[in-house]
Amino acid sequence: MSVEHTFDHDLPDLPACLEHLPALLERLTSRHARHDQPVLAKQFVKIRFSNFESTTLESLLPASTTTLPSANSFALLMEQAWQRGHRPVRLLGVGVRLKAREDAQQLGLF
Repeated sequence: MSVEHTFDHDLPDLPACLEHLPALLERLTSRHARHDQPVLAKQFVKIRFSNFESTTLESLLPASTTTLPSANSFALLMEQAWQRGHRPVRLLGVGVRLKAREDAQQLGLF
């Protein structure tokens, strides 16, 4: 479950990226609220730099987590991911990876 935004003009630096984090998290929170408290496994941040190279950084969440991580937690991941490129940013994304339900079954193809 994720949200991302491609900017019309590249964001010049990390502080500019962090300014856009609250809006992304608001959209992610809205999307998360529409689901029946899924169990979350990881959180992640995606950055596409001005040269179109992308990086994704993720971290594990405590077992049985159903609430979204804090804004500070996402900001820390964003800072670490931005350090990989150190250049203007074209796209930012944030999200969570869901844990498969224990009662989930693979359906047959035919």
